[in-house]
Amino acid sequence: MFILSPKNVRRIGIEEIKLVARLINSEVEDIFGKVDCIEELLHTRYLSLGIEDEHNHIVGVVILHNSPNIPALPPWEWDHWIFNIYGLTNKTSRNTFWMHLMAYEAKYEMVFLRPIMQNIFNYHEYIENVILVVPIGVIEIDCMEPLATKIYPKVKYDISQSFMLNYKVRRAVEEDNDDLVPLIELYTPRLTELYGKYYIAEILTRHKDSGRHIIVAEYEGCAVAVMILNETVNYDILNEEFELTPFNGLKKRSEDDFVDLEIPSQLDVLQSTTDLTDEVVAEKSVKIASSHDNDDEYLVNILESESDYSLVITSSDLFAFDEDEDIDGNVDKERFHELGNSNSSFEILKELEKVKAYEVDPRLTYVDMMEKLSKSLMSTKSRMLKMPKFYGKGNAFCIEVAACHYNHQYSLNLVLGAVFECFPDRDYCIMSIPSSCSLENWMYRFIRVVPRATGSFPYELYVLHKNSLLGKLECHVATREHMPEIITLLSTIPTRPIILSHFEICFEYPYSPYQCFVFLCESHVVGTAVVSEEYNIDYIDAQYNIKRWISLKHLHSGTFGIIESLILSPIFQNSARYLMGEVHRLSDYQVLFYKHKSYDKGTYRERPLANLLQWFVPILPRQIPEYDFKMLEEEGYNVPEALIRKDSYALYLSTIAHSSMKRLCINTKIVVVGCSNTAYAFLESLLLHNKNMNYAYTFNNVTLVCPNGLHLRLPKKVKEFFTVQKNFMTEKYIDMISLKTYVQVVTGNITQINRKEQYIVINDHSSLSYDLLFLMCGEKFQKPLKDYRMPFAENPENVFIINSPMDGNKAILKLKEINRSEKSEGRLVVDSNCRTNDEKIYGAGTLTKYSRKYFATNMVHKYFNRVEIGQKLGQQIRNMLIPGFVRKSDPKKHGWNVHLDIRDRLVPKYEEPILRYCRLPGGLYYMSVVKPGRRIPLETASSMENYGQVFITGSCRSLDSHGFFKLHFNDTNRVETITCLTKFPIDVKNISCLWGKHEKLLNNLQLRFEMVLITDFFEYFKQPWAYALYHDRFEDLLDDLNNLMTSSVGVDGSCLITEVIEMYKQRKWQPLTTEEQNKIEEEFPNKLYPKIIEQKVLDFIYQNLSYLPMYAHPNVVRNILEGFDRSPLFSK
Repeated sequence: MFILSPKNVRRIGIEEIKLVARLINSEVEDIFGKVDCIEELLHTRYLSLGIEDEHNHIVGVVILHNSPNIPALPPWEWDHWIFNIYGLTNKTSRNTFWMHLMAYEAKYEMVFLRPIMQNIFNYHEYIENVILVVPIGVIEIDCMEPLATKIYPKVKYDISQSFMLNYKVRRAVEEDNDDLVPLIELYTPRLTELYGKYYIAEILTRHKDSGRHIIVAEYEGCAVAVMILNETVNYDILNEEFELTPFNGLKKRSEDDFVDLEIPSQLDVLQSTTDLTDEVVAEKSVKIASSHDNDDEYLVNILESESDYSLVITSSDLFAFDEDEDIDGNVDKERFHELGNSNSSFEILKELEKVKAYEVDPRLTYVDMMEKLSKSLMSTKSRMLKMPKFYGKGNAFCIEVAACHYNHQYSLNLVLGAVFECFPDRDYCIMSIPSSCSLENWMYRFIRVVPRATGSFPYELYVLHKNSLLGKLECHVATREHMPEIITLLSTIPTRPIILSHFEICFEYPYSPYQCFVFLCESHVVGTAVVSEEYNIDYIDAQYNIKRWISLKHLHSGTFGIIESLILSPIFQNSARYLMGEVHRLSDYQVLFYKHKSYDKGTYRERPLANLLQWFVPILPRQIPEYDFKMLEEEGYNVPEALIRKDSYALYLSTIAHSSMKRLCINTKIVVVGCSNTAYAFLESLLLHNKNMNYAYTFNNVTLVCPNGLHLRLPKKVKEFFTVQKNFMTEKYIDMISLKTYVQVVTGNITQINRKEQYIVINDHSSLSYDLLFLMCGEKFQKPLKDYRMPFAENPENVFIINSPMDGNKAILKLKEINRSEKSEGRLVVDSNCRTNDEKIYGAGTLTKYSRKYFATNMVHKYFNRVEIGQKLGQQIRNMLIPGFVRKSDPKKHGWNVHLDIRDRLVPKYEEPILRYCRLPGGLYYMSVVKPGRRIPLETASSMENYGQVFITGSCRSLDSHGFFKLHFNDTNRVETITCLTKFPIDVKNISCLWGKHEKLLNNLQLRFEMVLITDFFEYFKQPWAYALYHDRFEDLLDDLNNLMTSSVGVDGSCLITEVIEMYKQRKWQPLTTEEQNKIEEEFPNKLYPKIIEQKVLDFIYQNLSYLPMYAHPNVVRNILEGFDRSPLFSK
């Protein structure tokens, strides 16, 4: 018999609304009232849990919140209410959940609730109570009677002690050796091999002065969990390898401590570089002016060179962008490259883009500017590398060993709560774990310490402060009494005047736009939060894909807020989940946004950076159609201003439901080499494409190695002539997804890979360790091809002539070297999962080729869309690294072809088209969109029977009147190739959406073209009817309709695709006759498919009506014609 357990409990997602609705009955509505909208409950409540049976069917649901389900009671006032009405004390939002819905199948009524409660108390360690308010008229609730305590008049509550096992936490004794040694051996036999079978007893008896303490959790007379603690900590090594300044170096404070808390402002950097530039320019301008006193032509040339398309390189541009130019003169090359790789010089280089200098001879200014800048940068670098020194007494101890029985993992939480009793004079508990180790539930109370940029420590360091574990943490509305502590907390933050001004405005004006909160631990301020209302939700909805996480139809105005600032002491960041829930509860904002602008866009930050970004959901930007606003206005359509992208910023989101999600921290060291399109797409897919609603995740160790980093900005528009756009991953898009927030950038080139020690060498002198290495550097590094005209060498490299033992030894060493190296047959050889012959190294992009065993020379990556390759590899790696991931079939595969799986193929199939768009000399714009795969010469392809047909408007010889537009349709009448050549900019995003569409979907294009109703495809595809094709959610509609056509919709279970397959089987897979095809077309209108398709299309138009105002939805027509039958104009 199957028994429900906490392992069967999981979060409930929006896609499971129907499963929850199936459990709602009259008994549930008697307790919780009429449930009008389950979707709204799932969106706006803190935690939704369900339990599954042996068939993975939901049989019970519990929805919890951090405030009671009493509409008349404000969510921020319930603690006073519960004390006044029921006399309950110590019930706070920190330790209490409120039940808003409980539903179940009848046969599981008495057994479903206990495992759900056990799951709650296990994974929400601070929760001690779950309370249900029982309405008048409900006498008893059968499923809660044996589990809950009734508090009159009408409250039932469950306490954690009723559902969790009772453990006794104590110090270990000598007799525990027989229990603890086998327990530790379950994880590793290493300690037993080194110290024998009695090392626990020896620590407790012979080595009492070793500084170690052993704590155990006992259950039914047996030790089931253990922690071994040690007071010895190497503070100097940890301070050199990790950023321990926020933790005072893990030492007590001392007057002799040296900490450089001065944070250089970008404004200061800009001012210093501007002054330096002005000084150099002024000196050289005097010299130049003296030699051109009466040379008017020289001044004219200077003024003309200020064009955006000028090819003249100014001194600052030469310094900032021409990094590959040889350096001579008085500038030392090694010193220059060392400066170019430093963080300080990088910021100055970026700021120099904004320096406006005169056009002077670069040969006169370059060397002098480099010499002066190098001195300035070296002084800045030396100042930045000053290591903090701490001289106080040691204030930390470490966990050496932690182990427990599999069924008693909760006991480690209790053991951890007692560790500080062994060291009452120390405030920090630390532990070090390998980067490849996944974190257990109890480890999430620790804070990961950021390694230093120059650190090489092989493990991760985690820190736990005593107050964050044992202190009373609260969130309150800020008052003036908190201001002295707030000022002290913000003393080292550069943008503190902005934050303090928000507090002053909030205190000064009763109707202030700001709401200010403070986070308190034992009545001391440890963090602040300032929020205000977000009014421009239409713009956010139009530009960002927020509908994946929230449902706007269930949220009214006034429920959207924006975080102006969010500051929290590092030692309390493990409580961010609770604090974010409190900000939502006290501010009454269901949704909170945070806008992060790239620092490259300006030298002064408008909004202080929040140090809890890892707890927010990154929202990806939407692909907005390129509207012809002038044409639409002339046609009388009211296009919303929200569709005009005014500003680019990275958007983060927090909801009350998201703040309860479990967060997975993945410390695997991922190193990506190269800044190709494949690399950018891989990083975006790996870090930002979270499709799991049960938990969020954070990758802590992702590093990008490339010469230029995550910067795609072109210094001058003239360089657009030398680049080909192959996708829409521009600099603005990179800023809008804020990859820089998640990725560490190392500037340089990889020069060596040490596979045995798992590290790479950068620029021949720096090393970087990795757990997974991804080579995506394109064709920049490739095996040089030998000239076929070279004479044949006397002793080729692959021929060994052995005449002595010495020759044999050389041959063996050479063969071992070949065997040890990566396979390279002109390119990096990979398998179908993009893995090389080293399981820790992956490759993707034009650098790679498949192993010969696949016989897939025509399927190499260079023939396919590089962005799609990177995205699929990122998804593959993400699924591999997330613990407990179970591969599921593609949701787009339903009906007759559900058995198909990508794993059945030898190599992956990539289906996205290949785009190329560029500017050509002569003011020409060129664009092509072709199908993926190896290109077939046009002469050969056009001679094939299944080539299809071509439609062309315009001519390449007369581009002044009309642009050249060529559409090639394949034999199934789908767009296979698009080619454009014009003298005006092309709507690249819109035109690229046409690829793969059927000609019927293009408004019967073939019929209209043959009737000479289309003379210019550019104008044709700008017409209002086409804008639905350009909508970013139109592909989802097509996928939905495709799934519909392969599914059964009739009462009798008939399926159209099944009937077609049967007809092909009867004809032994020969093509259908014309009569059979006509029969299918005649029967199709009599089925339910047309009505369902029509309704789905109308729903799509209605949901996006504000962005597609050109479509006459029936609701719009109804509103226009409302009351026409009563009008005297239409009545007799």
